[in-house]
Amino acid sequence: TISIVTIPTSIINATVLPTAICLGDSAQLTANGAIFYTWAPSAGMTATTGAAVYTHPVVTTVYTVTGTASNGCTAIDSVTLTINPPPNVLISPASPSICIGNSVSLTASGASTYTWLPAYGLNTVTGATVSANPLVDTTYTVTGTDVNGCKNTFTISITVNPLPIVVAATSDDTVCTGQTVTLSAVGAATYSWLPVIGLSATVGSIVTSTPASNISYTVTGTDGFGCINRDTISIVTIPTANINASVAPTSICLGDSAQLTANGAISYTWAPSAGMTATTGAAVYTHPVVTTVYTVTGTS
Repeated sequence: TISIVTIPTSIINATVLPTAICLGDSAQLTANGAIFYTWAPSAGMTATTGAAVYTHPVVTTVYTVTGTASNGCTAIDSVTLTINPPPNVLISPASPSICIGNSVSLTASGASTYTWLPAYGLNTVTGATVSANPLVDTTYTVTGTDVNGCKNTFTISITVNPLPIVVAATSDDTVCTGQTVTLSAVGAATYSWLPVIGLSATVGSIVTSTPASNISYTVTGTDGFGCINRDTISIVTIPTANINASVAPTSICLGDSAQLTANGAISYTWAPSAGMTATTGAAVYTHPVVTTVYTVTGTS
């Protein structure tokens, strides 16, 4: 006769908290029901023995614990730790460029909630879409959090372009009515002029103007980055002198002379010069040999 004594196997209970973690986080594995425990697999674990151990695997993992009781009997239990990947956070536009003083809308995607840093130049630091108007080149980082609480970041840099220095000039800022002046602009790539009154063209670095009265022109210059700046130039228009010319007598015999007179200005020039005793002055004498039309130019 032979007798066999059977010792009851220990009941091992294994747990993991939390049951799901984000990639890079850790969880605690615990077991009870025995006096000695061995865990497997070892990947990501801080220790493979003990009633409580920590682990941070990179993929979802099933952990098995083998418990040994004081009588030497063993039992096994297992738990599953789920690994949630980080959200794929992106920002658009990818490489924004603005002119100083302007703003750009930045939109993040791939997560549920978003936080932006730094706050400089932003209208808000939370939300999927923010408006940024920094005055200097600035790098922004958005942190996105998904429904599992997992986080990821994305970074972009905003380039801030200075405004062009647009300078307008005129060949003469004071003109008589009916005279034409040249307007020019430098400092940008393209130019447009307003108002259109008296202008030969509304685009170009050089245009001409024949103003009928005092007027101010504004030129808008745009550089290669699309940045805009303006300059204004004023033209004073002086009314033309009202010149009156007369001759006495209006008809003469060949060899005689007549007097030409003018008024309405301060200096006068006569033409043609043939037969004249002088070509300048308010009153001159002439004795032409043929019927002649005389023209006087008066300057106020």
